[in-house]
Amino acid sequence: TNAGFIPVWSVTNGTIQGSNTGSSVTVIFNANATNYTVSVQNRTTGGLGCLSAPINYSVQKVDLSTISVSGPAGQSVFCPNSSATFVANFNGIVPDDFYWTLGNSNFGSLLPHPTDPNSIIVSFNEISSGNSVSNLILNVVKCGQPPLQIPYQVTLQTLPVISMVGGDICEGNPTINVVVNVPANVNSGQLT
Repeated sequence: TNAGFIPVWSVTNGTIQGSNTGSSVTVIFNANATNYTVSVQNRTTGGLGCLSAPINYSVQKVDLSTISVSGPAGQSVFCPNSSATFVANFNGIVPDDFYWTLGNSNFGSLLPHPTDPNSIIVSFNEISSGNSVSNLILNVVKCGQPPLQIPYQVTLQTLPVISMVGGDICEGNPTINVVVNVPANVNSGQLT
């Protein structure tokens, strides 16, 4: 501020919280509006209270719904004991903070990507307690709001169950019956 002047603030599509004068103001913007303008003018502190021409600043609304998570080639089914890299697509938004979590903490481990700060490596565990589906969650903090959670559903492939039927292997009869129970979502592949 300059001596003999005081800044006076106004806003379009919002409300100033508290005083509208001083070196800064707090504004609550109307959620339904699409454009916002904050203006400031200097007013003389003498008896006339003359106002300078306003300085206007357009404020752009941040649309967090454009943020997404992508997996390898859009894949959502992974082998147990494998790993995959997932990427946060911020689409030009600069978050205040972000972090990754798994909906089921026993589903795997989260490892930082060595070269891409917007990526995470998930090291999947074996299927535990029959739970083969969980969400990888990107938690985004922006504008002091609680974290926005963006889920990416991941499924661990249920492995075939192999059992042997029969008893002893006898000379002259070297046949063993093997039963393979294939999960319903496996429709091709090779058993070796």
